[in-house]
Amino acid sequence: MIDKDNSGWGAFHPRGTAGRIVAVALVACVFLVAPPLAHADPPVLSAPLTNLDSRFLRAEISTWDTFGVKLSKNGERVGPRFFAIIPDETLAGSSEAQRHASHARVYHGFVLGLGVVGVGLLLGGLQVAASNDGDWNRTAKFMVAGSAVSVFAAYFLALSRQNEILAAVSAYNHDLITGRLGP
Repeated sequence: MIDKDNSGWGAFHPRGTAGRIVAVALVACVFLVAPPLAHADPPVLSAPLTNLDSRFLRAEISTWDTFGVKLSKNGERVGPRFFAIIPDETLAGSSEAQRHASHARVYHGFVLGLGVVGVGLLLGGLQVAASNDGDWNRTAKFMVAGSAVSVFAAYFLALSRQNEILAAVSAYNHDLITGRLGP
């Protein structure tokens, strides 16, 4: 569109079609955002914990914690730990949860093993290439490619490990709620 009145508004003049569309969109945004802000729920006061609440196992996804999961019971951190994953005393009484925790330990063993293999293959491939005056022969290429495959496999097994950790938490809480763990 041509700015006929040299006002600087151009196509977005308040009386033009585009200007009206922008104004309506801004008003709609204000009305869509304002109600949730105006009707925010008041803070909930914490009620005293019941026996069931204090035994409930909570899992929180966390970027910086071990394996990306933080486990807590009654406000105290209970895992996961590097080699134990989920300590047995945390899941005491729930056979299904202990089964999932043992699966997580197996996955963790494979993740550690593949990580060591991947680093070893990478260093070996670099050493082979360096010993041949920087010539990347077939052996060096296969070793570095094997390193990449090992790291990718470790990543997928790490996802399976995290899935088993969360399944153990779910199974424990299910047994707790249904009364299979006792009082």
